[in-house]
Amino acid sequence: MFIHYKTMVNLFILILSILMDILWGELPTSIHPVVLMGKAISFFKVPLITWNSKLSGLVLTIIIITIFIVTSYLTLLIASSSVILFILVSTLLLSATFAIKSLYQSACQVQNVLEDNVEEARVLVSLLVSRETENLSKNELASATVESLTENINDSVTAPIFYVLLIGTLVMLLCAYFNINPQYSPHNVKWLWEIKNPLTISKYSFTLLTLPILAGVFYRVVNTLDAMVGYKTSEYRMIGYFPAKLDDVLNFLPARFTGVLVVIAAAINGLDWRNSWKTMRKEASKTSSPNSGFTMAAAAGALNVQLEKPSAYKLGKFGYDLDGYIIKKAILLTKITIILFLILSFTMYFILYLIVTRV
Repeated sequence: MFIHYKTMVNLFILILSILMDILWGELPTSIHPVVLMGKAISFFKVPLITWNSKLSGLVLTIIIITIFIVTSYLTLLIASSSVILFILVSTLLLSATFAIKSLYQSACQVQNVLEDNVEEARVLVSLLVSRETENLSKNELASATVESLTENINDSVTAPIFYVLLIGTLVMLLCAYFNINPQYSPHNVKWLWEIKNPLTISKYSFTLLTLPILAGVFYRVVNTLDAMVGYKTSEYRMIGYFPAKLDDVLNFLPARFTGVLVVIAAAINGLDWRNSWKTMRKEASKTSSPNSGFTMAAAAGALNVQLEKPSAYKLGKFGYDLDGYIIKKAILLTKITIILFLILSFTMYFILYLIVTRV
């Protein structure tokens, strides 16, 4: 069984997008897809929120998903006139679905000013969390920073990459199951053209290459919807119901997998991995979200600190004081977790590719 080499281009594009995000960070605000998503959500929620019905959230979700999936598809379709252009556009689009560099930078900025400039730290933390930060102490600011950092390991990094690789794997398996062999198919003359002209993309290749990218866009749209309207306040309780539930479903597997990786990363980093595992198992359910508690609780146990959001949850037990040094350790723990995730995910994908190509 032969699988065309372009099924591996997805992995190549993903690696390029990760490197781009790590080296250059976020795209300019004026063209960043997530910023555009936020503007679209703000625009459409105004009339829909007056419905005071859960149906409004469903309609909002369908509208925003449709807009950005169709726009992404058409953008990639235009770029498919050339393999090089397609890879470039795909890399830019996919890099916008996660935020590795900005995740570290935001935490590092708080760490650098926490001890000497609490007021500036409060301003920086206000950009990371939804709670009021004007009167937070150094300990509370450090806690909020670690919470945001460790929660977003999943939301900003592992979950979108998880779905890109998942859909890429499903595409690969479908090709193998249906014995799709486009390169040698006598009924597909367009593939013969593509082989002789490697800088073109056939409709078949376009489908294979586009689906995983659209999966990443789909996750980011849903997660952005949840971040903007998925609250239980009187204003958003109805319109935010469906986006929040859909986000919970999408994050169910990635959050738990990432929580386990935090425990493994703690062991690699010489932290208290036993307490990390124990805290995650016992306290992950304390958060209002069914998913965010896994990485936060695992990190709290590994660092031997208590992370607290007033009137919401307390994760871990009192141990070390929360300060800039704890933030630094949390950043390192986060880096190791992400590296572990990437190594395991890419290795599994490549091994599966090798197995399938030999069937």
